[in-house]
Amino acid sequence: MSTPSLKECAETVPVCLQTVSLASVLEIFRSSGSEAIVVVNEEQCPLGVVNLRQIIPQLISLATSAEQPLNGATSNISEPLSQLNPSVIEPLPILPASLTVSQFLTYLRGEKGGEGEGERGRRG
Repeated sequence: MSTPSLKECAETVPVCLQTVSLASVLEIFRSSGSEAIVVVNEEQCPLGVVNLRQIIPQLISLATSAEQPLNGATSNISEPLSQLNPSVIEPLPILPASLTVSQFLTYLRGEKGGEGEGERGRRG
């Protein structure tokens, strides 16, 4: 019997550059049906993940600014993802797909014991 690894649990999600606009990210969410997008730098190294639920406050801010255009938030839709404030990019730990489930659980326990961030990078 083989030992299960993270590879069996991995989910493929869309990828975008950190320089794409919020409008482009919304289009990726719409066209892919995914609830997460991995954000990469110019070298294609993962920087983090954007979850659909993190975009909601930005959209509310944009809707509010459309009613009150003097606050300047209307430009957020065209700003690069990496420049949005507050940031919508959540840090993403890089783990090998060959990691066994047992090793992954050990990693999570270490994260919870060390910094209390065991949920970081997990989707749920």
